[in-house]
Amino acid sequence: MGANWELVAVNNAISAAGMSVGTGADQVSSLALHNAGLFYDGLVALGNGAPITSVLWGCIFVFIIRNTPIRGIIAAVLGAALTFVGAIHTSTIGIAQTTAMPSVWGYLLIAGFLAYKPSM
Repeated sequence: MGANWELVAVNNAISAAGMSVGTGADQVSSLALHNAGLFYDGLVALGNGAPITSVLWGCIFVFIIRNTPIRGIIAAVLGAALTFVGAIHTSTIGIAQTTAMPSVWGYLLIAGFLAYKPSM
């Protein structure tokens, strides 16, 4: 949820700067923000869909701690599916968006690690 707050704060600051110096928020590139030390793409990925993402990550970690990897795999695959359709980690709904695919692969990697994890 912190990334969501920060994303709103950055967007408001860009808009305010655009009103005062003539640069619109849509004209500020992600690369320019990155060069200034602000990883805007990361804020977008973590800030959009933050409540759902928080629940999914919480479930994955609880299932890891409780040693129930099958449930963790289900939660990770659900996270990958929600990201694939654009429900979380993206600013718009859409199938297989370029900015969402690293997160999809990350969730599937977590599921793969949990499938490989031996039960104790």
